[in-house]
Amino acid sequence: MDRNVDNNSGFTIVEIIISLLLISLALIAIASVFPRITQSQMIIREVEEAHVIANDALLQLFQESENSPFDNETNEEMDPVVVNNITFTPSYIIEEEDFVKRAVVTVRWRKMGNDHEVTLLGVVR
Repeated sequence: MDRNVDNNSGFTIVEIIISLLLISLALIAIASVFPRITQSQMIIREVEEAHVIANDALLQLFQESENSPFDNETNEEMDPVVVNNITFTPSYIIEEEDFVKRAVVTVRWRKMGNDHEVTLLGVVR
């Protein structure tokens, strides 16, 4: 009863080291993406907050125009809003064009030395 033992079965240590090296490189590449994803999520959150503030300002202007219509073109800053230590500054311009008065609401904020803004348009009386 002679058994033939095959010594070529399995992986060599070199193959295992190479495969571990490749897996490590892949994990490092994946890990380097996470800070960018986190930063993008923060920017998206800020833009969403600015949209909410602009929408609230536009609604406020519309309600004010229901009570007393705007007589002429107006350009004013509104009270700043602080959310998560970021100061959002809304402002608006009332423009009249072809018998339609429209409100242009812009919300500006500064984060890490960069200026950002969101603008919404609406119709007022």
